[in-house]
Amino acid sequence: MKAVDHVAIGVKDLDERIAFFTNAMSMHLIRIGTHFASGGRIAMLADPSGFKLELIENGSDQPMLMHLAYRVDDVDAEYAELVSSGCESIRGPHELTAAKATTALVQDPARLQIQLISYAPDSPDL
Repeated sequence: MKAVDHVAIGVKDLDERIAFFTNAMSMHLIRIGTHFASGGRIAMLADPSGFKLELIENGSDQPMLMHLAYRVDDVDAEYAELVSSGCESIRGPHELTAAKATTALVQDPARLQIQLISYAPDSPDL
């Protein structure tokens, strides 16, 4: 694993959260997309240092941690390693077209969801 790529937070009002983070927190909007599992909207934001925050609209009144994402060189290999070490597969390796990335999602024994992600060189998320 290379590094933490982003943190994903579930939010009730995506537009309000985008406005807050772009205006008050000096982040910029990278892209808006659709969350695969729920069909809800997502937004990827970044700050000047490169830290990324993914907002996932889920209707909850309380913001909640959705997952931690780790950037890796080989999603297939890291996914297999995590599953063999006791993580539960939520979604195996697949393509994220909007992000120009390959990704997978697992849940660790403590129920924390971990996303593995590897970007194409021309990904808008880099």
